Amino acid sequence: MTVQEASVLLRCVEARRIAPGELAVALARDKGKITRFVARLEASKLIKCQPNARDHRYSIITPTYRGKRLAKSLTRLFDQIRKELFAGVSRSDIQRLGETLPHLCENAKRIGSKRRIPGGRRKRLVPIAIPHPFPSGITDGQACASPSQKPRMQSLPKIPT
Repeated sequence: MTVQEASVLLRCVEARRIAPGELAVALARDKGKITRFVARLEASKLIKCQPNARDHRYSIITPTYRGKRLAKSLTRLFDQIRKELFAGVSRSDIQRLGETLPHLCENAKRIGSKRRIPGGRRKRLVPIAIPHPFPSGITDGQACASPSQKPRMQSLPKIPT
């Protein structure tokens, strides 16, 4: 299982019922990628994809019992990694990181939007997301929140110092 698939699974378990479009927005991924992740997770029997009763073009994703069990162990694993990653880092430094990342992301977007390809056309702009394997930390898309928004790092659990 990839980190991105784990992110999809954890988001599905957290939401209990979610549409692929909502997942795409929450994880800052395009719907095609989400569809591929969902297909792999469904093949592994970690989630179920059910067509909407009113409109069969839409589907609702729900975690299976097996998916919920795996999500619990993934959460514990990510929490342990987070603790190890932030060992020796002060809370004020973590807070400052949470305030700095959105600014860096906005700068990167601005730089990326200025790039041109030969022939004078602009390159297709791709949203920049900072991959982050920690579900309750900065997630994909959240790292690129506008600087005026509350920093996302505040959701990290207290780290023993």
